[in-house]
Amino acid sequence: MKRHIIYLVTIVAIITGCRENYTPPEVTTDHKILVVEGFIDVNKDSSYFKLSRTQKLGSVSSVKPEAGANISILSSNGTVLTQFKERANGQYVVYGATLLPTEFYRLKITTSGAVVYQSDLIKGKITPAIDSVTWKIDNDKNGIQFYVNSHDAANETKYYKWDCEEVWEYRAYYESQYKYLGDTIIEPRLPGEQIYRCWRTVLPTQIFINTTEKLSSDVISNEKILFVGKGSNRFDQRYSILVKQRALTKEAFEYWQQLKQSSELGGSVFDVQPTQLLGNLHCVTNPNEPIIGYVSATTTAEKRIYILNTNVPTFVQPYPATCEFAVVANNKDSMKVYYTNKRYIPIAPDMQGAYLAGSTQCTDCRVLGGTTIKPAFW
Repeated sequence: MKRHIIYLVTIVAIITGCRENYTPPEVTTDHKILVVEGFIDVNKDSSYFKLSRTQKLGSVSSVKPEAGANISILSSNGTVLTQFKERANGQYVVYGATLLPTEFYRLKITTSGAVVYQSDLIKGKITPAIDSVTWKIDNDKNGIQFYVNSHDAANETKYYKWDCEEVWEYRAYYESQYKYLGDTIIEPRLPGEQIYRCWRTVLPTQIFINTTEKLSSDVISNEKILFVGKGSNRFDQRYSILVKQRALTKEAFEYWQQLKQSSELGGSVFDVQPTQLLGNLHCVTNPNEPIIGYVSATTTAEKRIYILNTNVPTFVQPYPATCEFAVVANNKDSMKVYYTNKRYIPIAPDMQGAYLAGSTQCTDCRVLGGTTIKPAFW
């Protein structure tokens, strides 16, 4: 199968003395290379992809989401097997087919500008189950280290990749029982309007891979994956980590290995890279146009674990803001000053008919990046 070599070279020449600094075209040119992230998931009815464009060095954002694309999964004879749905920020879900790990598939992308990209034919792989996900406190690094254990009794997997999803529950400092509707109108909050209890989801960007190629047995033992440092609200109430394990081909492993080495030197897939990335995607419309990404077809093994705040009491951090309450008189002027100008939120009434109120940052848990929607698995 033909592979395209993407040469992304960073050269910064700084000449001292009376000569002026020189910034070569490679650094300032906006290449707008398409970046494809995701897997063809052959044991679920949906596969998820993210499309974006690289930006020139020095841009406010190193990534620009690619909207308006059409994505499909093709069989080996070119038959379209799936439908797709576009989500926000360049994210797409492809669904509608039962894919088999014994078959060959191809990913096809058509952009809003009618440029067509395709992957090489990809044979599905079966991923073994995760035996366990464990953790322990690392006092030297002042954080929690997570580990994964797995094995393949048939000795056929050899190449592994892990992705993590963090979800945690946290609370605002004050629980607001009321809402301000303007003028002198304050009403009780309905159960679905609570802003005290939040959940936040984070998808770490680190690349976790390993191979058992040189081992006598296909066993992954206490493989280090995510490390969570002390100092956030992750363990305020309850913390969860979902580990996804995928089997890779040797070629896919080598791609991720190169990307991992580059990212550990301080870059990312969206930066100009001092290396060559060997992907399995190419542009059909213009064979000379580069594209970044490697698409694999594999089943996914998952395991989720939870950590309660009582399990790690030393990791429960004080609230990140100084929270003092105010007493707001039950009149239009006072309410306007606090609720409109100072952005306070009523908490509860006091004995004199006024209301206790807290600042938004201490009363609305969403300020810290979470959502009040409880995850289905929680």
